[in-house]
Amino acid sequence: MSDQEGTSRETGLETRHGTHLAAIVTAMVFPTVAAGLYFIILAGHPAMKVGYGAAKVVQLAFPLIWVLWVQQRRLSWSKPTRQGVGTGLAVAVAAAITGLVVYHGLLKDSSLISRMPGLIGAKTREMGLDSPGRYLAFSLFLSFPHALLEEYYWRWFIFGELRRVTTVRTAIVVSSLAFMSHHVIIVHAFIGEPLWLIVLLSLSVAVAGGFWAWLYQRCGSLVAPWLGHVVIDAGIMLIGYDVVFG
Repeated sequence: MSDQEGTSRETGLETRHGTHLAAIVTAMVFPTVAAGLYFIILAGHPAMKVGYGAAKVVQLAFPLIWVLWVQQRRLSWSKPTRQGVGTGLAVAVAAAITGLVVYHGLLKDSSLISRMPGLIGAKTREMGLDSPGRYLAFSLFLSFPHALLEEYYWRWFIFGELRRVTTVRTAIVVSSLAFMSHHVIIVHAFIGEPLWLIVLLSLSVAVAGGFWAWLYQRCGSLVAPWLGHVVIDAGIMLIGYDVVFG
């Protein structure tokens, strides 16, 4: 092989590597941009729900298009381990119980929470969740299929692709911070203030994302982090139900 051929091949590899990084960065940033669109720019507008649905379709389709069509890789399925599922559920149950105890024991009757029914209620009405039945139906969707889709997007694709180009530790940190970024907008949209609470809740999301990425790396299956995600989301939606309808 001549030097010219070698240079050409190296350039091709660099191009593919650069394109791969661009795809990962785009996928990490898109949910934050989308959240800004439907929670800030379209807030209170009838198009908000349309924007939310369209953004989700684009977001969730991109990983499959990239992996199957662009990279032409085959998908594989790994069975969950009993230990991985047990670890994920144990941590999630402990975190959910802690959150419920703190809310009911310390925060429910505080001035911090007293103004939130109006804020969260306005946002849920904007989303068409203005009755207990609709709220519970959305909660089931968010806690089960949506949690699985988030694990597919953030752990299988974002974390999975990052660890192909960097260390596992770096992939965990970067993917968890990206996972947190769009939640900052969501948390702010629902509670408004204070800033310290937005920061605390957002960092909690980053910690959860980091744990689920570590768990996925450890057991090689999305089932374990997904079940933990289900428990956490269910606990959050229970608190939200009490704030709005309790």
